Amino acid sequence: MDTLGRRDPQGYYIVVIPKSKAKFLEEFKNDVEIVEVGSDEFLIRSKSRGILLKILKRLS
Repeated sequence: MDTLGRRDPQGYYIVVIPKSKAKFLEEFKNDVEIVEVGSDEFLIRSKSRGILLKILKRLS
């Protein structure tokens, strides 16, 4: 699991999570951008730090 770091140049917070732990992301689909990275990871982008912190909390 990744931690929440700095923003990217476009102003988004980014977290990379494994696909095996991404079952609950359906409820956040309106609040985040989900990008498939490779065959086993998702990249989650959001301008909201709070939403990504909720996702990270769910993963732990």
